[in-house]
Amino acid sequence: MIFFNRMKHVVVQKRDDKTFLAHGVLEDHIYAMEVTVAVEVPEMTIVAVDGQINRYTTHRCPPGVETLPRAVGLTWSTDITSRIKKEIGRPGCRHLATILAECLESVAWAALADAWEAAGADGPADKAGFIKDYLAANPQLAGACQALRP
Repeated sequence: MIFFNRMKHVVVQKRDDKTFLAHGVLEDHIYAMEVTVAVEVPEMTIVAVDGQINRYTTHRCPPGVETLPRAVGLTWSTDITSRIKKEIGRPGCRHLATILAECLESVAWAALADAWEAAGADGPADKAGFIKDYLAANPQLAGACQALRP
């Protein structure tokens, strides 16, 4: 019997009021890769990115680390995942691009959670009202997820 197990893990931390850091790892029996990305909020702009490949099987993987800096300056939009896969993954490593996209999505959720926590500091916040106001202030996130529908 053939088994395959892939682990993807993203950790996000808030560096300061404007910047979140995300560290993503992809590991299976073939690949082991990491990406670290700094994202400024509320625009959700990538301001720094770095990666490393610890294990790979194809010659296309190592140049992927060199393509990661192309992501600096990209800002969240409804097509950000496809842009990352096209601009970072195609000329480099699609696995690194996937980790980068997942890191960016995780930062979006962390920023939302941070804003929700701040909104609830003065007492319980109305979820539907909060989401409506949050999306009005961050229109680039509209359509990002069904959970963000008021």
